Amino acid sequence: MIVRFKNPHPSVGGPVEILPEEISKVLRILDGMTKTTDFALGALAYSAPDEYWLSLDTTFNVIRLLHCDTDYPDEQISVWKLIEFEEVKE
Repeated sequence: MIVRFKNPHPSVGGPVEILPEEISKVLRILDGMTKTTDFALGALAYSAPDEYWLSLDTTFNVIRLLHCDTDYPDEQISVWKLIEFEEVKE
């Protein structure tokens, strides 16, 4: 499916944990780009630290990033809505 990416995370605000800078750079590049969701997931996975997980949400048309910090007593989970997408009609 070909999509157009839009509304990337502003990289400030949100959860307690700061969005990794490597991810922010990829989001700025993807913004406005027309590609497949697999392309975006691959680019984000390449730049994400190993302990982070990506999630493709096709109900709300967003890509999310999840991180479970085991240093916290309750294993705090941070979730970011990284970027939205909309299908491009060919």
